[in-house]
Amino acid sequence: MSKLWNIIGDTAYMREEHRLPVPDHTTEKLSSWTYTDMKREFVRSMEFFAENGFPDEQVSLAYNCVCLKLYFTDEQISLTPDRVCLKPYSLDNKKSVEAMTENVMANTIRVIEAFKAGREQTKAPSRREYEEQISAYRSAETHGLTLSPEEQAELDRDIENALEFIKSLEYPNQDKDDDDYDGIEIPFDSHFGIHYDKVIKAPPPADSDARLRAKLSDRAYEMLTEYEREDEIVDMDFLENGFLKPNGLELTDELREFVELYAGREYVWHYPSFFMDYPLSLMSYKGYSVDLFVSWSCHCRGDFYIIPAMSEFIPAYTGPEVGSDGKIHFYGAGYYKKYPEFSPLSPEEFFEMEARERYKDGLLTERRRELENKYLIPEIRTASM
Repeated sequence: MSKLWNIIGDTAYMREEHRLPVPDHTTEKLSSWTYTDMKREFVRSMEFFAENGFPDEQVSLAYNCVCLKLYFTDEQISLTPDRVCLKPYSLDNKKSVEAMTENVMANTIRVIEAFKAGREQTKAPSRREYEEQISAYRSAETHGLTLSPEEQAELDRDIENALEFIKSLEYPNQDKDDDDYDGIEIPFDSHFGIHYDKVIKAPPPADSDARLRAKLSDRAYEMLTEYEREDEIVDMDFLENGFLKPNGLELTDELREFVELYAGREYVWHYPSFFMDYPLSLMSYKGYSVDLFVSWSCHCRGDFYIIPAMSEFIPAYTGPEVGSDGKIHFYGAGYYKKYPEFSPLSPEEFFEMEARERYKDGLLTERRRELENKYLIPEIRTASM
């Protein structure tokens, strides 16, 4: 068990004491937005993200700052006398929340701003999703927030414009299911591993931090050194002579460098999940425990091999692997969709990418907290908790 897991493990799972009361989203009490407020703040959010290095995602990030979501319904399923499993929201409840005035305003602005920004803003909704939302909004008896007659007329005009705009936009892979990735052939013909108790470990090289510092940006270096490194990593002599050679494989210089620089390091940050009825990021983490997990299933073909190297924190599953080429590979379950081309990345490319996501999530949380404190009622604030 890693040191970092000991710190975050208690908050890593859903528990009823983390739940907030489900707000009545048919009332006017969820927010104090006006349509003018949201339009202004949406544009300010876009400018904020663009200025901080995310111009291609500014529309979707601004949208995440203003939309409202539920995680639970009031329904509960009792499994045993002493255990209750909370049921995620139903599809009907989800649709009713999407039809709230606040969410219709947010999505309408998103469609229009995505159209203005161009086709690179591909995270706007599909035509079907937006048309279904508007249909539900128009047929609903209650909408939540009540706008002034002037702003309601403006929203209605914008909806018509957005419906026209979205017909001309194309969003590739919007409706692609995970099942579409079934049947992908993993290009390996054998697997190998070792019992965990047989793994021999040793302290990392004394100069590894200095070597790491020379390879990474300040942002990525900070991420990988924020938490204390494990005292021991897999011993290189054992890796070569007790693990690889018995399987007919050779230790490469590239893999040796990966182990010496990155094994035993851990990083984690809160993933900004903004739910009205669930505290911000209480069980949502991103990050990995980096090591060579030689006691798990490794794969090879010829003299090329990959070893699991990234253990996820939530839940604690295997993530990307490291290859004998020293690069990060993405053959693990759940990575087909994110990395469909299976293009390997150098460790530096991968950790720079992760550090960028960490920075972006921090900006998103910062902006969402600001807006919640200005426009959402205290009972449903999440980011400021």
